[in-house]
Amino acid sequence: MPVPRYADQPALARLQIRLRSRCLPYDLLDRHAAAEGDLLDYGCGYGLVTAHLANDKRRILGYDIDPDRVAAAERALGSDGVSFTTSLDEVAARTYDQILMLDVLYLIPDELHDALFQQFFTWLRPGGSLLLKETLHTGSLAYRLVVAEELLLRALGRTKGQVVRFHQEGYYRALAEREGFEIETATRRASLTNEWGAWLCRRPG
Repeated sequence: MPVPRYADQPALARLQIRLRSRCLPYDLLDRHAAAEGDLLDYGCGYGLVTAHLANDKRRILGYDIDPDRVAAAERALGSDGVSFTTSLDEVAARTYDQILMLDVLYLIPDELHDALFQQFFTWLRPGGSLLLKETLHTGSLAYRLVVAEELLLRALGRTKGQVVRFHQEGYYRALAEREGFEIETATRRASLTNEWGAWLCRRPG
């Protein structure tokens, strides 16, 4: 599914969408997204991950706390196999073959992470997977630029998260394993503008 232009959005939102679409790790998604079944795009924003993955073999539900972004995603991408919601009750009413959470956890306070991963474990079917991607706390110039960008977006009201807090690589692995996941694949990538890690976490079947 091609990424729509979101022509009904303000100029700043369209700019953010374009920048975000250029930074998505499409190769990571192509390698590790479930080939078929029911997927949850947790923290979907405008639905860019969903747009890349949508096809006739996947049924995707996008969830986000921002009703404006969810409404824009629904207008642009909603179809028989794709839907969006701001309701956690609707999310919890289903089970999934895969949950995707890319660059979302850093906006959620640390004290809520364990409970969230417990929910993910419950929502996944046996053998299902969680694909997690986050910027790594490295102290590098690239890391500091990411933090500055996120703080600016928050000041401009473009981010609805409660915090902006990144962690070192071991934190994410320990979080997943503590809640019962098995780390199937781990990826680390560095560039001039970011350094991130990704983990494919399997719920034992």
